[in-house]
Amino acid sequence: MFGATRPKGTTMLTEDVAGPVERLADFVIDMRKLLDDYGYFDGVLFGHALAGNLHFQMAADFANPAEVEAVRQVLDRAG
Repeated sequence: MFGATRPKGTTMLTEDVAGPVERLADFVIDMRKLLDDYGYFDGVLFGHALAGNLHFQMAADFANPAEVEAVRQVLDRAG
């Protein structure tokens, strides 16, 4: 569903991240903050919470060099 709502001309990215289940709430808060810090306010988090695995989706405009750099930083920080 997220892909259908992204701005025209953007690419939808889906990535996986994992964290300790006992810190799930902090993990979700940290991931939400990471997306927000880079302006991906419409980014989506979902996944297999009981396994400590989250997926996040965000839309990026790869024609914009500043956004390419922002995506690189998000992925570096998430990884």
